[in-house]
Amino acid sequence: MATDLDAAEAAVLPLVAVAAPDQAERARAALGALRGRRRLLEAEAAFDRWRAALALGRECLAEADGLKTRIEPQRPFAESPDKQRLLEVETAHARAERDALAALFDFERALGQAALDAPPAEVDALRARVLLARGRVLEDDDPAVAEAFYREAAEADERSGGALASELARPVVEVRSERPGECVLSRFEFDPTVARMVPREEARGPTPARFEASGAGEYLIEVTAEGCLPVRDLVILTRGGRREFAYRPIERASLGPLADMVVHIPAGVARWGERLHEKAVVSEVLLGAQEVTYELWRSYRVAQSTTDDQANVPEPPGAERLAPSDWPRWPLMGVPLKALPPFLIWLQSELELAGLSLHVRFPQEHELHRATRGEFSWVFPWGRQFEAAFCLNSVGVQPDRMVVSRRFLVDHQPDEDRSWFGLINLAGRVSEFATTATLHSGNAAFGGCFTSGASSLRDAMLRAGALHEEATSFSTGLRLAFVRWERTLDQTPSGRRVDDAVTTAHALLEARQDREALRLVNQSLPQAPHDVRLWNLRGSLRNELDDPWGAVWDFGVALTLRPDDATLLSNRALVNMSRGALDAAEADFSRALAEAPAQFEALVGRARLHLRRGNWSAAKSDFDEASRNNPNHPAIRDLRRQLAESRGRSRPGD
Repeated sequence: MATDLDAAEAAVLPLVAVAAPDQAERARAALGALRGRRRLLEAEAAFDRWRAALALGRECLAEADGLKTRIEPQRPFAESPDKQRLLEVETAHARAERDALAALFDFERALGQAALDAPPAEVDALRARVLLARGRVLEDDDPAVAEAFYREAAEADERSGGALASELARPVVEVRSERPGECVLSRFEFDPTVARMVPREEARGPTPARFEASGAGEYLIEVTAEGCLPVRDLVILTRGGRREFAYRPIERASLGPLADMVVHIPAGVARWGERLHEKAVVSEVLLGAQEVTYELWRSYRVAQSTTDDQANVPEPPGAERLAPSDWPRWPLMGVPLKALPPFLIWLQSELELAGLSLHVRFPQEHELHRATRGEFSWVFPWGRQFEAAFCLNSVGVQPDRMVVSRRFLVDHQPDEDRSWFGLINLAGRVSEFATTATLHSGNAAFGGCFTSGASSLRDAMLRAGALHEEATSFSTGLRLAFVRWERTLDQTPSGRRVDDAVTTAHALLEARQDREALRLVNQSLPQAPHDVRLWNLRGSLRNELDDPWGAVWDFGVALTLRPDDATLLSNRALVNMSRGALDAAEADFSRALAEAPAQFEALVGRARLHLRRGNWSAAKSDFDEASRNNPNHPAIRDLRRQLAESRGRSRPGD
């Protein structure tokens, strides 16, 4: 091409010398255009040399870093092939830097000269390409300067026709989800004062979402949904780039009665240890939203017992300071380790009977790290600073003696006591969760609990799960994990034998032979796990036998099979109200009344719940509706008396 330009210029020069006045201007313009083209070609060649020199320099830097890593352990005066090679690489890098600088200078000179003669659009097109390339080189080191280059490139590209518009466009992130959630797109920068990434700007919106990022850089894509650990991905976005992020949470309806008891932990990375240097990939798992309670343990003991006195359950430490209705919801402690395998076997049978293909076990350490802290993380589940008040165990005055510093029921948590994600209930005690470091000050052990003995340095969940031979019981809470889930509930019709069993069980229940009725229902359920009547009946029987956890579980399985049954909803609500789970009870009462507005049991139950919460007017409204339906029922007379007493204790005007 350069030879062709030389020949054209040689042919045009004589014409300019002898041209008539009317043709001289055209000849000079043609000559100028040829010279402009030559300068553009020179500028493009300089641009190519600049990029080649940059690429060579980067390769040399990478090789030099590897050589230095190998050389550092050697003695300073020792000679080695690595040191000789390092000298050559550093020399090549310096030469590449000089060549890149010289090429960039040649480009600027050639482009300036070409601008005098070449078409402006072609000059701007080349300038836009160079500015785009320079911006991409600086994206990692100086995003602000890179952004300035991008703006100049966009202006030049627009003047030249917009050939680079797609490459210069702001990055776009598209987030898709199979279930509604909140999507957050945060641009991060490194804060050396706390050694962590901090957000610089954010964009939020519901999924599905399409976010236009402010520019190139590092972005954290995060999607949150109810009952699920946030799904996150830290990505590098460039100008003109597009990123698709597909988010698929578990279908909670497939979990039946387990849905409200677990948190979905998607597969991802967990970090822990000094400076978070430990790293592991965690597979998808369902983790208990709270620790195993004495209530659940009692359900297991009742199922294994034939008489009431055999269903004894150890009381929690300090139970004398708890209300009788509170201690069943306290985290289980002090149970012999040898009793845990039979407990898991029993719970596994409950899962299988409910048609849930789940394997139950104790969590692994890295699963707890991911659940309480995630990928980018805090030292403790509640934040970066150690807080003694958030630990259950603390050192007493006497050596080797544990005393209680703070207690919470597992469903009475202040927000600041929850994990970073607000999904895992820490029950006011973090001894089951590992910190990022073993803290020696204040006798704080690995796991966040206080200790005055070296034996407590072992991770609490590993102690419970591994069943160490030297340990006889555990002094920390237990949390469960569930894996391999899918819905397998069978819904085939039941047979005559099941009908007879239901009739007989009802008769035994009326005769106050609860355990015999329960035995008969347990024998029938494997034959017809789809039969709602059996689950409803077993729930009522377990409630009569002082097994509220089992009753709620059975009503939950029945509701999985028949989600809109008002009677089942009322039954579960009544049990939840008796065990103090008022929010869950009110939700079920409201759902039952939405299906059957005149249902007597739901109206009376919700009225009593409103009274417990001190909401007299709401209780009176439900009472009035119930009394219109059945004014002579004994429950109406009792509720009228409670309303009168509550009104008498209220202030005037309430």
